[in-house]
Amino acid sequence: MKNLKYLTGLLFPPFCCKIEENYSEVLCMNKQEAESVERAKAVLNSIYGQSNMVENIIEEGNAIKECFSRIAKLVYNDKLNSSEGQELLLKAKEYNIPYDEENVDWLKLSDDIQNYEEVIARAAVYGIDWKNFGYDIMAIEDEINNIEIAESNYIIEARKDYYSSRLVRA
Repeated sequence: MKNLKYLTGLLFPPFCCKIEENYSEVLCMNKQEAESVERAKAVLNSIYGQSNMVENIIEEGNAIKECFSRIAKLVYNDKLNSSEGQELLLKAKEYNIPYDEENVDWLKLSDDIQNYEEVIARAAVYGIDWKNFGYDIMAIEDEINNIEIAESNYIIEARKDYYSSRLVRA
């Protein structure tokens, strides 16, 4: 309602017309002002029409939200009962990856399993038995980092020895 008063205040100076409380009747002083009042009525009617439209949009938005909620529940239940979903849950249990059994976040669980398998693959390259770490992904990554640092230090020392043996002294 304040917006309507503000809008009519902009369209009409206070001395030319008086707007009733219901905004349906506008009284004016002369013909020129009457034409501008008709334009204002059109604007006000469009605003009134939009308020009903906004209510309809809100109702439709709620219906759409409920529809998406139902679809999400169906997809969730399909995933839970599918072989792929069961495989993800079995891998999560095998790797001791925590997840909420009441409300599984499939994307997060899938990403966690993929990250864990990547770490296991890296561990296999360095000959690390990941089962010895009690399925602790951080400990496995630390061991991989320690081995990579040791390898890097070894290579640096080997290059120093090589270059120092090739130095020509004058």
